[in-house]
Amino acid sequence: MAKKKIETSSLDLNERMRRVKILQQTNRTKEAIAYIFLTFTDVLKEKYGPKVWKPSLTMQELAIRLVKARQVRMDPEKIYPFISHLERVLYGGEPATDAKLEETKQHFQNLYNILKSAEKVTVTEQS
Repeated sequence: MAKKKIETSSLDLNERMRRVKILQQTNRTKEAIAYIFLTFTDVLKEKYGPKVWKPSLTMQELAIRLVKARQVRMDPEKIYPFISHLERVLYGGEPATDAKLEETKQHFQNLYNILKSAEKVTVTEQS
């Protein structure tokens, strides 16, 4: 029996943003915004491990975890604008326009730069 090859490649952000562009071009802007959040959670998992994000967490719970976690200590002024923007567009009834998508991309890029510049650490489970 042949062994399965385990991929250990890092996240391809260019490919992810290409997919966002395709979603935007096919008039699926709300899905593109949601995909950016999914990409954000993948960046978090790559940096801090799988314990930082669980599908059962709400966006607000994730933001609280990122601010309070001893290993992460993300600045609330950086994470909350992104999370509240996503909640308004995805769940709050605001229209998902191209301008909202560009705002989402900018928030994501800011957080991505912060996460990539921070030292790699492991997040432990919080009670």
